[in-house]
Amino acid sequence: MLPTWFVRHKDIIRYLAARFKPVPVEELASEVNISERVLREDIHSINQSIGTGIFQIEHKDRCFELVFFPGMNLDHIFRRYFELSMEHSMLEHIFFNEGISVDELADYFHTSTSTTYRRIHAIDSILSLDFDLRFSTNPCCLEGEEERIRHFYAQYMSEKYKGVSWPFEDIDEGTLTEIVIFVMETFNEPLDFSVIRNIKLLMSVSIMRLNQNHSVAPFDYDKDKVSYLLGALKKDGEMYQKLDGILIRSLDEVVLSDIFYGYAQKNVHFTYSGLLSASFTSEAVNRSYLSFSHLVEQLSLEFSIPVHNREHIIMNLHNTVHFEKFEIYAESVFFKSVNPILEVAEAHMPHFYSAAKEGLMHVLSELSYDVKRDFVNHLLYTLIIHWKGLPQFYLRKQGQIKALLISNLDIYHARISKELLDIEFGSQLDIEVCNGAITSLDQLGEYDAQVVIANFPMDPIENKIVVSINTVPNRYDIKQLREAISAYSVFSRWKSREEYRLIEKNSVGSQL
Repeated sequence: MLPTWFVRHKDIIRYLAARFKPVPVEELASEVNISERVLREDIHSINQSIGTGIFQIEHKDRCFELVFFPGMNLDHIFRRYFELSMEHSMLEHIFFNEGISVDELADYFHTSTSTTYRRIHAIDSILSLDFDLRFSTNPCCLEGEEERIRHFYAQYMSEKYKGVSWPFEDIDEGTLTEIVIFVMETFNEPLDFSVIRNIKLLMSVSIMRLNQNHSVAPFDYDKDKVSYLLGALKKDGEMYQKLDGILIRSLDEVVLSDIFYGYAQKNVHFTYSGLLSASFTSEAVNRSYLSFSHLVEQLSLEFSIPVHNREHIIMNLHNTVHFEKFEIYAESVFFKSVNPILEVAEAHMPHFYSAAKEGLMHVLSELSYDVKRDFVNHLLYTLIIHWKGLPQFYLRKQGQIKALLISNLDIYHARISKELLDIEFGSQLDIEVCNGAITSLDQLGEYDAQVVIANFPMDPIENKIVVSINTVPNRYDIKQLREAISAYSVFSRWKSREEYRLIEKNSVGSQL
């Protein structure tokens, strides 16, 4: 959907941002498959457009390095992309102004009708392929399952409007925040900034679609749950009026179940006791409950990792499965990249990561769900973040990695370097300062250490990872050592640069 140069710029930024260090010109040009001359032109263009106020790509010693300005990160780049992409702006415009003609859309963006049709065709090809939706014209709107349309726009808004930005001019954010907090407190849900934010986005998209006369397909919602919430709203009075005032239709059980169509499902439960009770009366809940219980127990036994919050993990996995077309972040609109937490988990816990992923795919298959990569990764993310103490237990079980530190200045420099590195890696690296008895590469090769750290260039040593650091360790040195830890921690799995590139290329996905 995006212009070729736009996609190329995005790939350049992604590659540089993933490395946190200078990248040779030849390597970067080869990665994005362009000449060095075109690459330099692209870098200049990026610095003058996308990078303005966010980052600078610096050129030194035939290398490029992406350096963020203070307080900036990748999320700011994503938002800038959204702002510069007319295709995304068109999708947003027809959401808030459904029913306009192609001519009106062209006038709004100051383009010709023919150009607008070409852009719509490009958008439509991606929507149909990745989201099972269509861009219909005259009037302009999205067509497809209502749940998919709402999920797409909720995800879109969450990616573009990070933090405290609010795109819904017709819905007062303060009022909606009060309503969301009231609903969460009604069901004794813990208040959390991100959860409140996500529910507000989901509610707003549903309210906008309802006010445009679009309803989700009739479903057998949990009448007890919806009736309880409606009763609580009416009992409060003021809160009922606030929610009713946002809607064109009168607030009743059907409308309330439509707004909260994900949470109103019978198979979604807010407490473990509710989930357990339902497992005795619902075959679907029973299969889900048993499958996830077995998976968690199996992983715990296989890797000797205790589960202190088993009930919490199972409930969240179960609910995440049933939120498939409702939960934000299950499927990305803009960047089909690997979740950073999953990258860290795969690097540090590769066997656990693989076993958990395979197990989740098996569970989805057992429950007759589509085994889609994005959804599997979202479930894997859910499992990892909800398993209390998982990283600490796993890394502690593996023990520290032995490292030998050598300085060509003096023993005191070596000792202070060790002290500085201990602050960053004390729980992961057992660093020993090299004494004068070791004077050759052969001796280093026989030394009982997996990592050799030196403040000068050193030749490779067989069966060891050699890391050259600066006189005073800097952020690049820290990055190198983290990679070394990833290489030898947890079953000594090393991810080569070529493998990393392959992972990245396979994660690019949609160009939407």
